[in-house]
Amino acid sequence: EATLQHEQTPTTIEKALNHHNRAWAWLKSILEEWNGLTELGVLDHNKTLSECRNMGIHTTPVPLTICLSHETNDKGEVSRLKCRAAVRGTQRHVQAGVHYDAETFAATPNMNSTRILMALIVHMNLHQMSWDIEKAYVWCNLKEQDRIIIKYPKAFERRHPTTGEELFAVLLRNLYGMPSAARNFQKHRDQFILETFNNDQWSCKRCIMDPCMFVINKEGKTTWMLCYVDDIDCASQCQSHLREIFQLMNKAWKCKEIPSDYILGVKRTRTEVNEKITIKMTMEAYVEGMYTAF
Repeated sequence: EATLQHEQTPTTIEKALNHHNRAWAWLKSILEEWNGLTELGVLDHNKTLSECRNMGIHTTPVPLTICLSHETNDKGEVSRLKCRAAVRGTQRHVQAGVHYDAETFAATPNMNSTRILMALIVHMNLHQMSWDIEKAYVWCNLKEQDRIIIKYPKAFERRHPTTGEELFAVLLRNLYGMPSAARNFQKHRDQFILETFNNDQWSCKRCIMDPCMFVINKEGKTTWMLCYVDDIDCASQCQSHLREIFQLMNKAWKCKEIPSDYILGVKRTRTEVNEKITIKMTMEAYVEGMYTAF
């Protein structure tokens, strides 16, 4: 798949499904995303506009977009065809205070926090573990007043079998694309962390200077957790504590363990010589991509 590295992503479903040699792979990716939303109860399907109004939703329908992209590995090679269903949350389609709460700020980690975490690993010889929360945003339920009417994307349109009128879906859970989506998920995620890891066994605090960094303690051992929205990067004095934290999160959401040596485009190469640990952080794939582009 290395030949995909500089290939443009299809801009529409039609182009993806008519790709000269990867149409079936794109179809699989699109259906996995679509069926996953349905199975998780994100969308309440097949509603007429009048039925939506009877549910108390009086805002205008908002289009749903299918976004296609390539996921790359640390060498910049495409490793996966990726599909994401997202609300078209532009000012043309959604308005603050009407379709969503006007407050949309969501904290993201400071790059210095990543460097500090790597420095702690080197200085204290910590254990590492990282994981991804799959379809992260959709685990957060929406309040009734925040539900919106969704207009099906092209190729997924539905009509009433008798009247022929256009059918819609109602958004029951948080979804990518809405300006409020990141804030909704962060509040949901942070509440879970602070409640789950503050009890008889665990104690947990959120850092003041970086609210995406959590310090978790159990049995005199410390774990540092840095949350990049849906990517969780951990370092701990106890390896079994890392596994316990992962299992608790995986029970609440669906999580997938990922290598700790490559997170969000940054490769962390760990070496140990004569009991001296070194971590080198590089972005070779990004630099090569920028060089090729310009």
